[in-house]
Amino acid sequence: MSTVWYITAVSLAERPGCAELVQITAQDNELPAPAVLLAAIIHGDDTSPWTADELVQANLTLSRMDDAIADTQALIDGYLRQRGHKLPLATRPPQLTTWARAIVRYQLNRN
Repeated sequence: MSTVWYITAVSLAERPGCAELVQITAQDNELPAPAVLLAAIIHGDDTSPWTADELVQANLTLSRMDDAIADTQALIDGYLRQRGHKLPLATRPPQLTTWARAIVRYQLNRN
């Protein structure tokens, strides 16, 4: 059985949105990637209008998001295992998505 992800980049692009995501993932002294470019990458749209530097920055943003998503997944799974749940879960309870979204946003905001 495959992993049921509690949150995905697509879900985060919908809420809180790419504008917030590029702001909170930018490191000190680093310009945020264009939010529309991050959305294009997440949704698999054409990225040819952007420069190579913008593409690198947007992919770095997505990589940071993916790291936070994976860390959040592991954190929630750890708590579920402690509570005696058999993993992976067969379905994704909506409450776990809400919690995962909040945890990912917190992790990305730590900078």
